[in-house]
Amino acid sequence: MRPFILQSADQFLPDSPPTLQSSEWVEAFEQIKTYGEATSSARTSEQTDIARFWSANVVRQYNRVARDIAEQGYLGLLQTARLAAMVNTIGADTLISCLFAKYQYLFWRPVTAIDPTAVTADGLGPIPGYDDGNLATVEQSGWQPLLTTPTIPNIPLLMGRSHPR
Repeated sequence: MRPFILQSADQFLPDSPPTLQSSEWVEAFEQIKTYGEATSSARTSEQTDIARFWSANVVRQYNRVARDIAEQGYLGLLQTARLAAMVNTIGADTLISCLFAKYQYLFWRPVTAIDPTAVTADGLGPIPGYDDGNLATVEQSGWQPLLTTPTIPNIPLLMGRSHPR
């Protein structure tokens, strides 16, 4: 989809994920496995609260802020409508850009990387050979994330790839 304000969906494209053989990948894998687990004892309650806060729909969060500003009575009807339009136009461009990056890099989700058996519950069935090929990362069957995995497709699975890199 063509963005509304951005010149292109890849205008602020993030760097690509680390290669699966890099130490950066191993460190990220272990950090997510440890802190992102539903029952993690390594994560503080503050970290849990922060994760839950940022997992909320960001556009809804900013609409709530705009609504709070509007309720203060400082803005007229036209200014309130303009604020709502700006918040939602930026939100739309953000989503377009984020999804572009997801499809650009075709990288798997943490739950799939840590527990390859998790893909059997996605309705597509098991994918043989779903492994990062890195001996420094140890998978954990039954691993569950703190937050619900988003409904955005697990792109490598849909593309028939055995792993993202």
